[in-house]
Amino acid sequence: MNRIPIRVRSVRKETAEIRSFELESIDGSPLPAVVAGAHVDIHLPSGLTRQYSLCNGPGTTSVYLLAVKLEAVSRGGSAAMHALATGDMLEIGAPRDNFSLIEGSSHDVLIAGGIGITPLLSMARHLVATGRSFKLHCFARSMEHVAFRELLGNEPLDRSTSFHLSLDHLQSEKRLRDILSRPPAGAQCYICGPAAFISGAQIAAGISGWPAAAVHVEHFSASTPSAGDGAFDVFLTKTGSTVRVEAEESILQALGRAGVLVETSCEMGICGTCLATVLQGVPDHRDEFLTDGEKAANDRMCLCVSRSREPLLVLDL
Repeated sequence: MNRIPIRVRSVRKETAEIRSFELESIDGSPLPAVVAGAHVDIHLPSGLTRQYSLCNGPGTTSVYLLAVKLEAVSRGGSAAMHALATGDMLEIGAPRDNFSLIEGSSHDVLIAGGIGITPLLSMARHLVATGRSFKLHCFARSMEHVAFRELLGNEPLDRSTSFHLSLDHLQSEKRLRDILSRPPAGAQCYICGPAAFISGAQIAAGISGWPAAAVHVEHFSASTPSAGDGAFDVFLTKTGSTVRVEAEESILQALGRAGVLVETSCEMGICGTCLATVLQGVPDHRDEFLTDGEKAANDRMCLCVSRSREPLLVLDL
């Protein structure tokens, strides 16, 4: 996959935990166009690759805007991003989109929990520019915890943005039900945030009668692994080798230990980069990338988080 050399143009402290970054091409050439809701792979100097949503408005190719929350339990990505300074050089991949706006909707409801504002900000800017009907709802502990609060609180976004602050769990559930009650015909709903927040919003949407196909989510973390994982074997048809996957490691880690390199990015079951074809066996799907229908087919799996329901998996690797 081609990489794009870029320079950190600016770093801004959005909240105590969130920093935003402007990235520009080193030679001044335009960056690839961005679709609302898209993300990029960031190839960090440490060797890590992480994915972050772009917050760009439509038509912006001179700079990419993104924001990163410093996680208390970090796998290295957020800490490495927060260590970047203006002028630092790194590489990125071209924008990719697994979370895009549906054309032709009658109204769009955008629901952000915390750092989940990042892809939804891009969507909101696109919807404003195209004159479409929408409402953006931002949930946070306080205004001091809202990234891009100046941008959201001023024209043109302020007219379509509501903030829901300092709510406990029960209050948030009720507020989500209120927001999602009486869905307009032809409307679409987009949700992004922590896993528990997304789950609560999906439940509220279901109770309120939203069609499942009209509710779209973007996860920033993988689902919680199941307890009691066991070891199993993976047979690789292209090399003819069998690799043992121990209970405490992923298929991806076991393959790496055996010298089998597989392209990967998020390592959380979100991006689909490490997707592999399953020729035999039944995967234990734990990713957020494949749809329910694709998981039911059991012919592909994400190697970074998913496991096996049987003693042997045969992969087209």
